Amino acid sequence: MISKNDMDLLIASAISSYQKYPISNKQWVKASYIINVAGGIGLFYYLKETPDPQPLNTKEGSSGRGFDNDQTIAKILANNRESSKSNPNTRWNKGTITIYPDGRYESEFIWDQQAHIDFRMKDLRAAFSFLYSESDIKITDALLPGQEWEKAVIIMPFVNGHILPLQIEVTTKHGIKQFSLLVQNLTYEEAPYLIKRFEDIYQLANEGELKQHFAPGWNTVVIYQNRLEFFDFEQHVKFDYRNTLLF
Repeated sequence: MISKNDMDLLIASAISSYQKYPISNKQWVKASYIINVAGGIGLFYYLKETPDPQPLNTKEGSSGRGFDNDQTIAKILANNRESSKSNPNTRWNKGTITIYPDGRYESEFIWDQQAHIDFRMKDLRAAFSFLYSESDIKITDALLPGQEWEKAVIIMPFVNGHILPLQIEVTTKHGIKQFSLLVQNLTYEEAPYLIKRFEDIYQLANEGELKQHFAPGWNTVVIYQNRLEFFDFEQHVKFDYRNTLLF
């Protein structure tokens, strides 16, 4: 799966990194790169003196990273993992590459479907957690500056997979106030890819591999916001079908 040139770089990195390791005066019997579904990479050494794997620690105290050419290696493994997804026979999202001091190596790559779904769901929840917190800031600082508000309902409608402007209803001491807001105007920093992120979520949760976790045919996400509550996905986010002519 990994080219010989890339594998040579992995081997060289494991060997050279060990020479800088605080316990390099001890004999190591093998080293393992552990790659997980989220893209994290760890480099662990197995020593002759102890059966437990020892994570690589740099002087700065980072664990599992800090090995030589770590950015290059991370890119090699991430690119290889992504390219493998297009072929069901070669795709993988977990891997172990075991390297021995003499340069020999063994590798194992597997596809863990449940871990893949769990990671997708975690990413989806994180997107709505971000929306929840950014909406609070936007309402407080821009839509109702200097005014007290208690709760809000944010309606995120989709038509043919494309997101429409958010419809926001905010409850204040003086009644309900309504706003319409483009998603890309919710926050400046996330604007370039915020629309794509939620449209990707629509595809995954309506038509793609996460659809079994949500009501079929939904076209609207409703976020219930309470200023006194921390974000809770099950409590604050609902997927629903609504007549789009009403928006």
